[in-house]
Amino acid sequence: MDDKGIRIGLRGGDNGALSRNGVWTPVMIPLQAGAEDVPRDRYRLVVETTDGEAVPYHYTVPVPAIPAHSSQVVFAYVRPGSTGAAFTLTLQTTDGSEIQSIKELSRDLSKKEILEPREVLYLVVGSSLHGLQIAPKVEAAGPAPPSNNQGQDVAIPRVASIESVADLPDRWFGYEGVDVAVITTSNDTFVAELLDMDKARREAVLEWVQRGGRLVLSVGRNQPSVAKWLEKMPLVDGVFRSKLTRPSLPNLQMWCGADPRQKQPLRNVEITCVQPGPNMHGLVYEAPAAGDVQTRPVLWQSSCGLGRVLLVAFDLDAPPFSTWDGQSAFWKKLHEEIAPRIPAGDANLSAGSLVEDSELAADLKRELESFQDVPVISFGWVALLILFYIALVGPLDYLLLKKVFKRLELTWITFPVLVLLVSVAAYATASYFKGDDLRINKIDLLDIDLHSPGRIYGHSWFTLFSPRVRNYTIGLEPAVPQWGGRWKADDADAPASPVTVAVMDGPGPGPSGALQSLFRRPYEYAADASGLLRVPIPMWATRTFTASWRVPLQDAPHKDHPPPFQAELRISRDGKALSGALTNHLPVELQGAVLFFQGQWYLLGDLAPGETREVAPLFEPDVKPHSLQEWFTEGRVLQAQPAWSASGSYKVLRALLFYGAPGGGQQPNSGLRLLDAGWRVLPLGEGQQRRYRDEAILVARTPPRNDRAETIAQEGVSPTYLWLGELPDSQLQRPALSGYLQQETYVRIYIPLVRNL
Repeated sequence: MDDKGIRIGLRGGDNGALSRNGVWTPVMIPLQAGAEDVPRDRYRLVVETTDGEAVPYHYTVPVPAIPAHSSQVVFAYVRPGSTGAAFTLTLQTTDGSEIQSIKELSRDLSKKEILEPREVLYLVVGSSLHGLQIAPKVEAAGPAPPSNNQGQDVAIPRVASIESVADLPDRWFGYEGVDVAVITTSNDTFVAELLDMDKARREAVLEWVQRGGRLVLSVGRNQPSVAKWLEKMPLVDGVFRSKLTRPSLPNLQMWCGADPRQKQPLRNVEITCVQPGPNMHGLVYEAPAAGDVQTRPVLWQSSCGLGRVLLVAFDLDAPPFSTWDGQSAFWKKLHEEIAPRIPAGDANLSAGSLVEDSELAADLKRELESFQDVPVISFGWVALLILFYIALVGPLDYLLLKKVFKRLELTWITFPVLVLLVSVAAYATASYFKGDDLRINKIDLLDIDLHSPGRIYGHSWFTLFSPRVRNYTIGLEPAVPQWGGRWKADDADAPASPVTVAVMDGPGPGPSGALQSLFRRPYEYAADASGLLRVPIPMWATRTFTASWRVPLQDAPHKDHPPPFQAELRISRDGKALSGALTNHLPVELQGAVLFFQGQWYLLGDLAPGETREVAPLFEPDVKPHSLQEWFTEGRVLQAQPAWSASGSYKVLRALLFYGAPGGGQQPNSGLRLLDAGWRVLPLGEGQQRRYRDEAILVARTPPRNDRAETIAQEGVSPTYLWLGELPDSQLQRPALSGYLQQETYVRIYIPLVRNL
């Protein structure tokens, strides 16, 4: 193990690496075998660093089999908690004996290896794509980002590059810091590597996109080989049929605003012909030309689970595009099309000056860490008690001993007695007010994708308020099949790591690397980050966690466990209205449901379990729909009914769900960009009849609950089960939860539509 070859983050320019604070980051570790073969699982690698509260933790990964005299790259994963965090790598035997240790590794601040929240990270896979560097770069002074032609702020890009499949992360959360991935396929050697890509790396890329990632896929001359690869990797909802050469692409040049008088025009372009599926739409079409009588899309958009894929039907990393003078205009336009939206407030942050409290993730964390049943003693009372204590152990003690007992030497007895009595009284008072129960605030977001193949995606955020100093082992389990999913260990559609659990830290600089935590013993991440072991939480303190998971949808009706939601909706012939019915099979009521359709939304009302509702009345002439802008300003949307709680989490979720839609994006959102489905409610590109996707989206919340934690778990009103003390395992029974739980659940359902002929 050589420290010179270790990379924390994704490879950027100048042989550096790029990473973010508060999100998963890959650690690439090259290993060299000696004269003998290294057997599988005899050794392990342990990475130690600190989280956002300077508490140390471990992530452990087994060392695979390595033939003698050969090398192999092993990936571990960390969530850097601060800009100054140090990293230690240790090679051990499986019994814990240390073989080698490399300490005091860090990220290079001089190379700007740590991304700011306002920066967008492009990961280019397959080639270096030097033309992409023409897009605006980050300057030391932190300039404001450019604006697109709608006057909205667009993001400042940074670029990481991977040219070998072996350098790709082998877990989906290794891409968590990536905003846009670009895969190019003109290189024959790289395409051959794609075809031989191992299952772990293949599933990692696919899983990241399905969970909300943004991908640009460029396919031209190697279309037949890429088509075979996509049979294993269903990234686009279409089939590659053939390829042909177009003499020019005038509509593409017009779309990106390239100067038509360039010295090197875009000519004789080899394009891929695609037969699209229902979730694939053309964005830029080229009219019939000599030798080709059909209209050909050269830029497609496809959904892949919750993610978005832009298919460029020609090579971006080879001539004629790589020598075209209009590259700059193309990348700028594509950047505006797919990059996350960055609000103006975020643009005004100079380098390293993040105000973390302005983040939506920070707002969500703040809501979770607010426990209404745990009173906060005001500073005034604390100051008054401190003054009383000072007076008691000072002047009052002195006067009592001098005037009454007339023996000042007794202060050696009275002083410690008074300190002890006051300490016991303070502890008893705090215990009386704060209680002796574990308290949990938990929010679940359930994304139900009814497009084939159906899946349920879950995101959970929860905060523990600990009544005493304690180490917590924490896991999470989806409530299937009660909530309409299925989870089988041998299911071919099940991901490698169905649940990922982590400590929730902010994206800001964090504490100084020199800050020492009260807790010396590191806590640990379970295998594949499926849980946490021995996380310390001080007395009367909180710690917030995040989890995500995916399970297949129930694919056939069952009398005991039907699909969670049934929808049979049709678009009218004029394309302006819907008909059909929605049926709620979830075990809870859906409150305040709204239906998004063609850039507007409609109030649907409450849906009780088992209730069916016709949608045609929503499109009567006397019903006025709401604009996308009103989604962010209408105060009652997603608010609990009745509003029993002062929790403002619904405002944060409302902003997150369609962050990129018009009227959204008022606060920075660097940590939760995967949740943004704003692109799904916006109109498609120009030059076509279908202006919107054939999709409706239903958004609702369930009635909030605040009760004994185990009571809520037994009632099945939460889409996830929280495990404390043990990790979910088929051989173990979930330990009963103690204390109290406040549960909030939000549901977003993607509904495919059928057009009336």
